[in-house]
Amino acid sequence: MLSYFKQYTSLTFLLLILHIVSYPQSKLDSLEAQLGRNLAPAERASTLTELCTQNYLESPQVALEYGLKAESLLTSEVNDPRLEINLYYAISRSLERLLRNEEGLEYGQKALELAKELDDPLLQVLPLATIARNHDALGNYSQAINAQLEAINIAEPHGQSPELARAYLGLADTYIQISEFENAEKFALKAVEVSEAIKDSYLQMYSYFLLASNLKDTIRARTYIDKAIEYAHKDGRPIYLGRTYSLRGNYYFLRAYTTPEIQRALPGFKQSLKYAIQADDRSQIASTLNQIAQCYWRFGVEEPDSLKKYAEWALKYAEETGYEAHYYHALRSLSNYLNHVGRSAEAYDMLSNSYTLSDSARFGTLNDQVAQAAAKYQNEKDQAEIARQELQLEQERNRQNIFVAGSIVAILILISIYQWYLSRQRAKKRAAELALATEQTEASRLRELDQFKTRFFANISHELRTPLTLILSPLADISDNIKSLPVRDKLSIVRQNAQRLLELVNEIMDLSKAEVGKLQLSPGKLNIAEQTRRNFAAFESMAEIQQITYQLDIDLQDHYVLADGEKFDKILQNLLSNAIKFTPRGGLVELRATRHDQKYFFEVTDSGPGIAAEDLDRVFDRFFQAGEQAPQGGTGIGLALSREMALLMGGKLEAESTLGQGSLFRLILPLEKVETPDTPEPFSEPETQTYTEPIGFAPLIVNGDKPKLLIVEDNPDMGRYLVQILSDQYQCILTRDGMDGLKQLKSSRFDAVLSDVMMPNMDGFTFREKINERPEWKQIPFVMLTARHLEADRLRGFQLGIDDYLAKPFSTLELKARLHNLIQNKLERDAYLVQPENQVEREDLNQDQIMLQHLEQTVLSNLDNPQFGVADLAQVANYSAKQLGRIIKKQTGLTTVKFILEIRLQKARELLENRRVSSVFDAQVQVGIHSNAYFAKKFAERFGVSPSEIYKG
Repeated sequence: MLSYFKQYTSLTFLLLILHIVSYPQSKLDSLEAQLGRNLAPAERASTLTELCTQNYLESPQVALEYGLKAESLLTSEVNDPRLEINLYYAISRSLERLLRNEEGLEYGQKALELAKELDDPLLQVLPLATIARNHDALGNYSQAINAQLEAINIAEPHGQSPELARAYLGLADTYIQISEFENAEKFALKAVEVSEAIKDSYLQMYSYFLLASNLKDTIRARTYIDKAIEYAHKDGRPIYLGRTYSLRGNYYFLRAYTTPEIQRALPGFKQSLKYAIQADDRSQIASTLNQIAQCYWRFGVEEPDSLKKYAEWALKYAEETGYEAHYYHALRSLSNYLNHVGRSAEAYDMLSNSYTLSDSARFGTLNDQVAQAAAKYQNEKDQAEIARQELQLEQERNRQNIFVAGSIVAILILISIYQWYLSRQRAKKRAAELALATEQTEASRLRELDQFKTRFFANISHELRTPLTLILSPLADISDNIKSLPVRDKLSIVRQNAQRLLELVNEIMDLSKAEVGKLQLSPGKLNIAEQTRRNFAAFESMAEIQQITYQLDIDLQDHYVLADGEKFDKILQNLLSNAIKFTPRGGLVELRATRHDQKYFFEVTDSGPGIAAEDLDRVFDRFFQAGEQAPQGGTGIGLALSREMALLMGGKLEAESTLGQGSLFRLILPLEKVETPDTPEPFSEPETQTYTEPIGFAPLIVNGDKPKLLIVEDNPDMGRYLVQILSDQYQCILTRDGMDGLKQLKSSRFDAVLSDVMMPNMDGFTFREKINERPEWKQIPFVMLTARHLEADRLRGFQLGIDDYLAKPFSTLELKARLHNLIQNKLERDAYLVQPENQVEREDLNQDQIMLQHLEQTVLSNLDNPQFGVADLAQVANYSAKQLGRIIKKQTGLTTVKFILEIRLQKARELLENRRVSSVFDAQVQVGIHSNAYFAKKFAERFGVSPSEIYKG
């Protein structure tokens, strides 16, 4: 249906674009009669231009002759630039219809140049339209789209106008030519919006006509057809009514596989015929008559007389219009009729003689009809020949009997040969099945080995995170206190390599998650060009040290896309690192970034040793290293993880290489362009920010002593380290698992709990569940400390009611800050509740907790609104600001202002930790804080580290 509609639209109705329609023949005759009078040059030029304009659709050669005469007058005797623009447009359209598109482009450019000279930008829209149509015909679709976009850019500043609607329709038409129907529908709908606004019934009707003609969705197509007919009635001109009703008939005709569907098509065609006759639209009359004839042919043999009547009528009008397409469609219908009544030879002769006059490229659909007629005629001849041969066979049957015995012997021999062949094939099949079973067994063994290898690496990676914490955290604690520069330098080397080991552990764990489908995207707004430059710059010093020529060729604008910035960085950094690692001194590494058709291409090329052809297909396999070319110490997981991340982002990672000539790795990502976030100023933090203690934190005192902290950690070294760093501020009690932790809770009162997740006997989650069973324990601040990075684990912990979650390796200052804030809030909440006026029943407390959850959701839904404050929250809760403050203070120990700030800061931390933003500033904006200094200060006070440290990991 879609292809037929596309052809039908381009051959008939699209020629009516820009409000230019065919005149009835009587009006054309009137214009031609005027030329016989003694007209002034200006009036003669105007008349010739009008004749050119009104003839180019059906008689382009005649239109061109009128146009060239008018051009002669306008260039020699008449000075009328506006008339000249219209003339050049009409000549360009005539040349387009004659398939002389190069010349058509020249006249379109002439019209455009004249329009630019006049002080009326809207005059440029018409020439740009014909330039686009000629580019379409030449297959220069990008130039056609550019011309239509230029027309739109000219028309849009002038508001809703017919010129803007027509520019949208022209662009939609171009997208139809290249089968980009989604874009075509988008711009046609824009034309609908403009035409509805200016109440132009013609443009409304045409916009819906274009939508209906090129939709794959037939249900919506029918809706648009009805709209087109509605506005055609409002316009009132029969020519449009005829063509829109024809579209309704086509809708049912092309869906018809049964007689009832054909019968639903006929009323549309007959209405079209009625209006076409009123408009004296002979081309449409001939077309509709042919369609009605085809309907009767699809009835089968029930109405052959109606088929003949409408086909002959269509042939008469086709001969009058001289339009060959209508002529041959009429001949096809008559041929169908002649075939039906048994006159197949006449049908064959008719189509054969007529077909020599047709343009086979334009009317190739007649091939089927000629072939059918010829086949039927040949079939009749064949039947006669068969009858004659059967008579001869009957006469010779007796003579053939003598060969029967020989034939039987031959058949027996053939059967024996066939049985031998079957036996041989069975043996081959058994051998193949045995080989396949062996291959499957080996494949299964290799899969098991591969899965074992993956599980081993995942488990060992998890186990490595705890010792890494015990390396990185103490290093961070003592580095600033070391005065000796040589010692500081050595510690820096230790810290860098430990951090590199941590990154490698994270990569292995990410690869394990990707294998089981648990690696998740965290999309955010990302300045793709700036991020590419940053990744490139990160390896400049590495390339300089190895004396490698390091080049960046970026053809991307500084716009934002929706992407997972962390995964994009990992892929690009892995490719650049590998390229530099493989390239010898004096070599070349280049990063090239481009965009084409909504896809982004990032190509990293190097002049290294290359990859052998037999290894190229396996370069993305896990743990694979390409023989001697692999650098010593590699793990073979970088490219495997990069490919998994590229696939997760909807893209792909490709490799090309020639041994001895270097390699190319190409990352292709389909990224959606998004609005640039409002950035009042770039985010910048002081280059040196140190926090020896969380800002403004005074030592906590509970019942005249330091707060009592229960530490639940199964690793002895980690437990001792936690006691060491926290004992100056807390009374620390260390236990080895959840069961021991419960015993301690039963025997003593604690002000906070710090627990690991993975422990023997009772893990951290079960430990928290047991705590929830006792109301007096449930309110104790609880911090989960773990080496596991899975987001599902974090969500489970928060659902169980933990107050905070910290992943290993962690910052000592951050851990202290989080514990301090949680205990402080608990103390303030307890102090508030013991006041006489705040003594409440437990049912009221439960109601307040429900209210608190509602308030949290309200703040979260308004995070991006920096103006959302206490008054807004009170209005949502239906309380006064004072009453609201009492509830929040009772539940959290916080004021309403601090409660809103706490939610904003927690959300910012989540965004930064999970790399769901492209920068610290992006996180700040998303949580509704526009002051850089205020955000950095409050974040550091709450968590003990700056936001940039959290983001960099």
